[in-house]
Amino acid sequence: MCGWSFPSEWLSSTHQFNVSIPDDRLSTSAPNPIISLPMVQDIWIHRWIDDDNLKTQLMNIRNILAERTMVEYYTDGSLKPSTPTTMGKQDLNLVYTDMGAAFCVNNEPALSAQANVSLWPSSTRSELVAIFLALLTGPMNVNMILI
Repeated sequence: MCGWSFPSEWLSSTHQFNVSIPDDRLSTSAPNPIISLPMVQDIWIHRWIDDDNLKTQLMNIRNILAERTMVEYYTDGSLKPSTPTTMGKQDLNLVYTDMGAAFCVNNEPALSAQANVSLWPSSTRSELVAIFLALLTGPMNVNMILI
């Protein structure tokens, strides 16, 4: 029969592995790590908004509105083409567009935000950005009215 066994010197030296642990190293309870997870809306604000000031403003508005069950927003987007002037003459070959988006919580002008919108000019796009900014600040499970 083929078998195996520990060498006798291993068995006689196992007492060397009995190490006592100092009392201050013994834990009487399992550690309770606290993991702070951002609110769901914060994830979207951080993902879609690049400007740090606008991020902060949107998160502050979201925090103020967090406990509300009904929020009414007024949204507005704008697109304005303009022709730059050089030395009093307009250069008709150049057209600049200024686009903006904004929202305001009904009857609370302090709860408002606005942003400049760039690339592919469209009045529809600026209106959609205004709605999107408002949606980012809305609490979970809220009745929301967008005007």
